[in-house]
Amino acid sequence: MPIYGVSITSLSHGKTSAAAATRESRATTCARDNEVLHVRRLSARALSCQDRGRRVRWSDVVRYSDIDRRRSWRNVVELKNGNIVVPGSISNLGPGFDALAVAVELYLRIRILEVRPDAPDTLETIFPSGPPPGGNRIEVAWKLARERFAIPAPGLQIEVTSEIPVTAGLGSSAAAAVAGLQLYAAVTSPRSLDDLLSIACELEGHPDNAAAALLGGMTVSCVRDDGHVVARSWRPPGELRFVVATPVTTLETSRSRRALPQHVALTDAVYNIQRAVLLVKSLESGRFEDLREALRDRLHQPARAPLVPALAEALAIAHPAVLGVCLSGAGSSVVALATAERSAEAARELADVYRRLGIPHTIRTLRAHQPAAAILHQTI
Repeated sequence: MPIYGVSITSLSHGKTSAAAATRESRATTCARDNEVLHVRRLSARALSCQDRGRRVRWSDVVRYSDIDRRRSWRNVVELKNGNIVVPGSISNLGPGFDALAVAVELYLRIRILEVRPDAPDTLETIFPSGPPPGGNRIEVAWKLARERFAIPAPGLQIEVTSEIPVTAGLGSSAAAAVAGLQLYAAVTSPRSLDDLLSIACELEGHPDNAAAALLGGMTVSCVRDDGHVVARSWRPPGELRFVVATPVTTLETSRSRRALPQHVALTDAVYNIQRAVLLVKSLESGRFEDLREALRDRLHQPARAPLVPALAEALAIAHPAVLGVCLSGAGSSVVALATAERSAEAARELADVYRRLGIPHTIRTLRAHQPAAAILHQTI
C-alpha cells in the first residue's frame, strides 16, 4: 500500500546495483542474528529526484518477516540509515474551514539512529534543538498505533528535526502525529491510508492538516456521518507560491478554536460555500484572478482576528502581486498567495504590514509539496 505524502529516504552516491534494478518480486532466505528470516524483495521502479540538490533514487522496498509469519518485532524494515519526511501544511485556505489544506515545503524529519530488538515497544527521541512545547506528539501517535494495531515493534532510538514552526498554524502537530504513525507502520506492517488518517484525525480533532501531511498536494477532507474520513488530493498549480508571515507571537490551536462561534447565520454559511467551491475551481483552472474573492471567509477569520497580530491589515492588502490573503490554519501565521514571478513583491507587501505595526516576524515563500506515490527505498 503506497503511503503518499510521507517519504522514507536514503541518500546514495554510488551506482545502482543489479539487485536494485530487479523488476520482479522474489523471495530468498538469509541468516540474521542467528534466526532465519524470510526476505521478500518487492521491485520498485527506479526514479530520479532531487533532495537538497543531491541525486537520490527510489529503489527496492525490502521487508523482513518471520517464516512462520508471526506478528512480532521481527517484522522490521531496514531503516537505520533512512529518514521519514513529513510536510507541514496550510489549512482552511479562507473559506474551506476544516476541509481544505495544502502541504508545503517545510519538513519534519525522523532519522532512525538505532534499532533495539532487545527492548521492544520502546521509543527514545532525541531533539537536537530541544523538545517541542506541548510534549512529544510523535511518541503519542506511536503509542496509540501500537495500542490499536497490537503488533509489537522493535525498540528505536530516533533523531527528530523540524523546519515547521510550532503553534503557528503550519501543521506542526499533524506532521508529528503522521510521522509517529508512519514510523510505527514502517517497522511493523504497512497500514492503509484509512487506518493512518483515522488515527491522525483522532489525535488532531479535525482532518485537514492530517490529510495534507499524509497525501501531499491540495487536499479536501470530509467526515461522514459514521465518523469515517474521506480525503482526496490533487496537484495545485506549480507556479503558485505561498508567502507566509509568522509573527513571534504564537497561538495555541485550542485557544483559537475556543474563539469560534457555535452557530453561524445561513447567509454566512452560503457565503463560505460559494467561495470554497470557487477556490477549488480557480486553482484547478488556473484562473488566479478569482482567488482574491475566493479566499474570503465569514466563518472563522473574523472571530480569530483579535487573536492574530496583523490579520485584519493583511487581509486588506490590495497590491496586484498579491492574489489573495488568508489566515494559515488557526494562526498565528498569515499567508498571501502569489505567482512565482511576483512572489518577491508579495513578500515585500506582506512584510511591510508587519513592519508598520512593529510586529517581529519571519517571512517564508513556500511551494506546495506535491503528491508522491513513493514511500520506501533503501540505499542503492
